[in-house]
Amino acid sequence: MELTFKHEKETKNTVRYQEQTDGDIVIGPLYVQKSALGENPPTELNLWIDLGEEDEADEIDEIEELLEGAEVDAVEETA
Repeated sequence: MELTFKHEKETKNTVRYQEQTDGDIVIGPLYVQKSALGENPPTELNLWIDLGEEDEADEIDEIEELLEGAEVDAVEETA
């Protein structure tokens, strides 16, 4: 699951990011320490959450799909 957060405001020691979604809110506001972001905090953060729902067979299927696409690209380039 991928979530996107946009810079909303800054507090004394944190930057507040608001979750961007067309559906239900998963996390809501996200506070990140300024010290972790450096001098110029990004205007957008992307957060990936692994829910552990995929099993090994699903992962193998995804890898095979990616490899099939790579093989087609290689054949097209040499043709």
